[in-house]
Amino acid sequence: MARPLLDSEFIYGLHDSGGEDLMRAARRPGWIVFSERIGHNPRDFGSRDYSQWSGDDFGVIVRLNNGYEPEGTIPAADQYQDFARRCGNFVRNSDGCHIWIIGNEMNFAAERPAPGSRRAMRPPRGVKRDPDEPDWTPRELPDRFSALQEGRRSRRTRGVDRDPITPEMYVRCYRLCREAIHSQPGHEDDQVLVGPVAPWNNQTQYPGNEQGDWVTYFADILSALGAVQCDGFALHTYTHGSDAALVTSDATMEAPFEERHYQFRAYRDFMQAVPQSMRHLPAYITETGQIDEWEDVNAGWVQAAYQEIEDWNEQEGNQQIHALVLYRWSRHDKWYIDGKPNVIEDFKEALGKGYKWRVGAVKPVPPQLSEYKAVFVQGGGLHAAEAGQTLVTHFVVRNEGAKLWRKGGKNPVRLGTRWQNEAGQAVFVAPESDFRTALPSDVKTGETVTIDHVKVKIPLAEGNLRLTWDLVEEDVTWFADQGNTPFVETVNVTPSPEMQGFFEPATKKWVRGPFLDAYRLYGLDVTGYPLTDQYVDAASKLQTQYFQRVAMEEHSPGRIRFRLVGQEALLAQTEIDGLTADIARLTADIDQLHREIQALQEALKDAQQNKEDGGVPKPAIE
Repeated sequence: MARPLLDSEFIYGLHDSGGEDLMRAARRPGWIVFSERIGHNPRDFGSRDYSQWSGDDFGVIVRLNNGYEPEGTIPAADQYQDFARRCGNFVRNSDGCHIWIIGNEMNFAAERPAPGSRRAMRPPRGVKRDPDEPDWTPRELPDRFSALQEGRRSRRTRGVDRDPITPEMYVRCYRLCREAIHSQPGHEDDQVLVGPVAPWNNQTQYPGNEQGDWVTYFADILSALGAVQCDGFALHTYTHGSDAALVTSDATMEAPFEERHYQFRAYRDFMQAVPQSMRHLPAYITETGQIDEWEDVNAGWVQAAYQEIEDWNEQEGNQQIHALVLYRWSRHDKWYIDGKPNVIEDFKEALGKGYKWRVGAVKPVPPQLSEYKAVFVQGGGLHAAEAGQTLVTHFVVRNEGAKLWRKGGKNPVRLGTRWQNEAGQAVFVAPESDFRTALPSDVKTGETVTIDHVKVKIPLAEGNLRLTWDLVEEDVTWFADQGNTPFVETVNVTPSPEMQGFFEPATKKWVRGPFLDAYRLYGLDVTGYPLTDQYVDAASKLQTQYFQRVAMEEHSPGRIRFRLVGQEALLAQTEIDGLTADIARLTADIDQLHREIQALQEALKDAQQNKEDGGVPKPAIE
């Protein structure tokens, strides 16, 4: 009877079909790994049927690639949503598989998507497809293991000038793909695996991982996902040679990676980096070999490799490795096993041991929910805009934290934005343009909310700006400041025609055209900061702009002259002094008038009193 995941209880496996008869004959139906190039056309429903293998009790794992070099193992960031939909289409129409890998060696530069590459955008082709692989593979590049090439720069390189796939970007893509796959009928409980990271590759460097450490890259992906949003992961590991002793070697690399294993036990570096809360998840080594093509000898290498994984799995408390897959059976490239009888004999002897992974070896750790945990399921998509524009989008966000998101009250939760330039500096946005979008209702833990009519004001700046979408509990904290992963995208901002120029944040004034040329030519020491916007002076009828030290006038088209603002200031001060003296004199006159008015009021009061007494003075009493 087929297992629910169509997996295998054995750890043996081969990359590609064709060699499964070896496992069948040994009564060890292990794993078969397939690699598919599916593109990112959301209207492509092409698929493949794997049921002939899973129906024969083999475990089936399928790696879903956007494409092969230069298309990128996952596409450019603005196509993640399309790729996720394509993954969902492929899974829905493909029988015989419930375990999927998203992408391959994302830290390897050659797996990055090339700018403008659209070869992976295929037209719809029905529902069945044949496997296809390139004639050439970036596995042949020396810089695949770039950390081993320090000081030996190779001309044979690909992708180093392309935008890297950072952990943050991969996590965003993986989440979308996982959601799309789990939403397909009959695939709600499928395992969607994090793609394997290339060991010994330090090409992807980013803040917090300036050396490009591959294990840190892997750990950052898992930490961002957490146990709730991850079903397991794939790994790659190899030896540098065919000597069986290299499998158990504890040799390490040179500085700065002296803590990393140099041989097969590189897999242990990855396993030990897995967060404790994720150690109940399945691990799969979906590629292993000897770096160079298989030497056709039975040196016991294959047996040693399977013994090593068996020893690991047997240790109490160790996270279970469900598969060790030899790369590869078929003759698609130089690493094939087919037709090498001595390697095949080595594999047969390993099969005789009957190694299995252990069910329930590590119990799940109940997740400790952070108070502020939001997962951005959908949204964004702002890739290009003009400065000053107001755009509208929407987001789908899930509350995976311990705290209720309140729509109203003293500290409501809202969706907001923060902007940075390419140097990582904050970009000014006027308070009245810093829109915050309210939630449609309170959101409990585990609930998903759709936030419509989300407005964002493009700042008065230009270039590739980093736009960070994040939730904020007003007057308390941004979620990102509490460790949550925000939604980040890059927006190419171009100045709108009426706003081209330089925005001076110190005084919040724009300087444009010939005024900007003069401002840059003479600098702050001569002009000072702009104090006014450009305007037409009522007296001179010229385009004019005041700065702290000068006033500029456009006396003829494109030509600027400085006006003597010092003389203007002196005349203005003289006028002010005269007005001050006049005010003092007027004040004295007003005081005198006030006294005279008081005297008149007293006289009128006395006269009124005499009138009430009859106008005759009273006699004195003796």
